[in-house]
Amino acid sequence: CQVVLDNYKAGRKAAEQFIAKKRLKPIFIWGVKDLSSSAERFRGFYERFKEEGIEITPDRQVDGEYSVEYTYCKFKEIFSNLPDFDAVFASNDLSALGFIKIAGENKKFYPRDYHIIGYDNEQFTGYLTPTLSTFQQPLRTVASISANMLVDQIESKVVDDTKVVLEAKFIERNSG
Repeated sequence: CQVVLDNYKAGRKAAEQFIAKKRLKPIFIWGVKDLSSSAERFRGFYERFKEEGIEITPDRQVDGEYSVEYTYCKFKEIFSNLPDFDAVFASNDLSALGFIKIAGENKKFYPRDYHIIGYDNEQFTGYLTPTLSTFQQPLRTVASISANMLVDQIESKVVDDTKVVLEAKFIERNSG
């Protein structure tokens, strides 16, 4: 049994938001590359931009490790060598925050110079100025469905291969 999020769809949605606003020079901040959630977010983002004839080349992909400090330090090393960008999709809100800080230190501010979208809807995202657009995972629904599946398996002692796929809700705010 599995309860999973459609991370591919979230990646596509982020790309669609940028494309609709004519933000066509993307940067993708990876979470942990070995995790399927990060890989699927990238795949959806990448494929949607590719449909527009825009390639997200390796120099437009940066490790973030789902961490404020790691993302900040990584971009501090490479910021002056980044290709021109106007859209940033971070695999999580903490990576978005690390990017926002280093970009500001380099006189690049959102949403004037670039749009940015995070993922997770961390509590601070609505309190940033400007506020951060992000995706909200339906964690209560995931927990409820998972608990029910577990109880069903315990009671029937049968393990089936049910897979429930849920969507993260896009929360559009001032950043993108």
